[in-house]
Amino acid sequence: MICPNCQHEWKTERKKRVPKETDPRIKQLVEHYINGFELRFGNKPMVNWGACGMMLKRILLTHEQNVIADYIDSYLKCDDKFFNEAGLMLTLLPLYVQKQSVKPKFDMVKYAERVVTPSWKSGVGA
Repeated sequence: MICPNCQHEWKTERKKRVPKETDPRIKQLVEHYINGFELRFGNKPMVNWGACGMMLKRILLTHEQNVIADYIDSYLKCDDKFFNEAGLMLTLLPLYVQKQSVKPKFDMVKYAERVVTPSWKSGVGA
């Protein structure tokens, strides 16, 4: 076929796309999420397989499959207002994992007690 504007030839045949092999762990984890969601709420969630697949693929680089399954279980049981209002979507799992793995550098309650009650008043260190 020849282009009418610039007279160069077009190739009429396109190369066939070779589908990439998907990691079976991703499908198992998404199905685990769907089953857990269905047990808790009684209906199946809307799942964006492309976005969830890429997200789980990235998480699988740093975590084992059984650890991620445990995170999914605890995510579905969480009572966090933010995640519940968002609908416990699977795409928010990385945020939940990050929130669970971040440990505070100090205990805020102990710090507040020290600020409210100075050590010279409480008799500590005397």
